[in-house]
This record gives sequence, structure tokens and C-alpha cells, in this order.
Amino acid sequence: MNKILTACLFALISSAMVSAQSVIWKDDFDGDKGWQTFEYKGLYKSEYTKDGALLLKGYNKGTKCTSKCKTTLNPIKNFSISVEATSKSGLKEDSYFGIAFNCLDANNYSLFSVEKGFAYYEQYRDGQRVRFDYDLIKNTKVKVFNLEIKKTGTIVAFLINDEETLFIEDVEVKSSKVALYVEGATQVAFDNIEIKQ
Repeated sequence: MNKILTACLFALISSAMVSAQSVIWKDDFDGDKGWQTFEYKGLYKSEYTKDGALLLKGYNKGTKCTSKCKTTLNPIKNFSISVEATSKSGLKEDSYFGIAFNCLDANNYSLFSVEKGFAYYEQYRDGQRVRFDYDLIKNTKVKVFNLEIKKTGTIVAFLINDEETLFIEDVEVKSSKVALYVEGATQVAFDNIEIKQ
């Protein structure tokens, strides 16, 4: 019952917060704003596309590919991060994509990701997963996913196509770095990332 009341309170605060926020950072991937592009033959690749997207490709199960960028986000304040993710290969088991945030370094970050039928929240500290939560997602047949993270205080909500999928309490955010992420044999084009604060 307490979790339901907290979720309702968060929804009221969050809707008021979003209307009061303004866009502080955005990228349509038509030019280079500092995202990492690279290729490691046979494992993964990150590149800008001609039609203005950042394409992340994973070629093997278990292979992770991330592209990071420093933003103007103030991690202490409330914020929202949204991005369009087009799955070129469709949703598959053991193939994930999403947004990493609170990226202190390669071993310390938080991750919101999508796989066939599921949404996940993971938090890593010193390379070890210290927090994990998941939920089922609806409508996995679509190819374009609008992913969104909304932080209010220490509460974070994760949305897919405007539907809240996960609601996590006691999240501490310390870094302004954001990363886009794929894992496994999948290809995802990311576009129109926007941060509001």
C-alpha cells in the first residue's frame, strides 16, 4: 500500500515538474556533439548515419557497446532524459538496448534497458551489479521505442512509449554523463535525445 501511495505522489509531482522544466541539452545526431564512435571488428560498432542518428551495433551474444557523452545535466536536481530508439533487428531474447546514466566510469553506472518482453533497471558499483529490478512490457512488436527516465528527488521512473514500466526509490545520481547502450546481436539507431531540467 505504501508503494502505491508513493507511486501516486510521484506521478503528481512528476507531472508538475515536467511542465516546469525546460530543455537544457539535446542532440539530433546531425553533427558531432562528442559521442564516442568506434569499431572493434567482429564485436561492435558505433557510427553516425547519413539520415542523422547514432547507430550502435552488437554482433555477438554478451557483447556490450556503449557510446558516452558529457552533458550539461546537474545530477543533484530533478531531470528527465528521453531518446528515440529504433530497433533495426527487432526485439530478441538476450539482446538489449537503452540508456545508461549516472556514468561515473566503466564500472559505476545505472542502466535502463529493454529486451524482448522486459524492461530492466540495473545499478553497478565497482563492476558489481548491486541493484536489479524488472517488469514486463507491452507491445513488443513496435520498432520505435521512446525511452524516458524521470528523476524526482531520489525516485526514478522509467517509461517506454509514455507508459511507466519501472519505478525505483532511493536512487542517488552523481554524474552528468549519459551513454546509449546495446548488448548482444542487435542494431539500434538512437535519435533526438533530450534532457530537461
